[in-house]
Amino acid sequence: MEIILEARNMTKHIGNLKLIEGLNFSVSKNECYGFLGSAGAGKSTIMQLLSGAAYLSSGDYFIKGLNGRKNRREIQSYIGVLPDHDILDPQLSVMDNLISYGKFVGAKHSDSLKRARDLLRFSRLDDHGQSAPQDLRPGLLRRLRLCMALVNEPEILILDEPSKGLEPVDKRWMWGAIEKLKINGMTVILATSQMEEAERLCDRLAILEKGKMLIEGMPHELVADTVGRSVVEFKVDLADVEYHLKKIKEEYSYQVLNNRIRLFLNSQSETDKALNLVTSDDIKVRRASLDDVFIKVAGYDLQPGAME
Repeated sequence: MEIILEARNMTKHIGNLKLIEGLNFSVSKNECYGFLGSAGAGKSTIMQLLSGAAYLSSGDYFIKGLNGRKNRREIQSYIGVLPDHDILDPQLSVMDNLISYGKFVGAKHSDSLKRARDLLRFSRLDDHGQSAPQDLRPGLLRRLRLCMALVNEPEILILDEPSKGLEPVDKRWMWGAIEKLKINGMTVILATSQMEEAERLCDRLAILEKGKMLIEGMPHELVADTVGRSVVEFKVDLADVEYHLKKIKEEYSYQVLNNRIRLFLNSQSETDKALNLVTSDDIKVRRASLDDVFIKVAGYDLQPGAME
């Protein structure tokens, strides 16, 4: 497949703080490539570097064959970035914000007007064209910000936590919109801390921790290769954890999270055997997931409340 973006030893330091350390990755045309990690993993730094909002300390990246260090202005015509709300002019309507931004990125007024109308239909903001941005509820405001990122008809869309903090209905809309853009040929680079978002949208993803890539691949392959087929999860008293580990640690790959023990298994026969060794009043058997991959490679659970 055609490589549209390639990063070589991408590194970003601020003083002694290492934000990104020696990242190498490539993104194919019409792919959704994701970065998954917790706060401080380096996701936003990567988005800032790729969008031209920050400078590399060392290394290089290439977009459509252009060196990101040397061709920042030309690269801007190929990318769209989900902007912060402060890019919006509160004195202008939703429609006029889109038209104004279209002119800012070099489009003629007539083209900006047509593009604004198309984007309002796409985002289902038709009825809010004359509203002020600050009058939109958060979910609709995020849709407007996505429209701003699409004004210049980019080939590559850079999204940093596009659905974070949204209500479920707005989150589902955002995911559907990203999928529709990808179907229509757009390449998407996505940073997220949400496991479900990564599983649904990403063709490939990299799991990050403290600025380093821990693992990379297709979500389903990461699950199969790193964890296996199924998980037996059970709770025990904290004082009894070592007792239970002695029974299973020679037999299975496992993870301990406080008083919970997860066994990663590859077959039904392994699962049946493990259940015969487990003693607990709280046992769950389920399919392995991307969440389990994160736990295994990062050493902790990304999901809120999961460590309680």
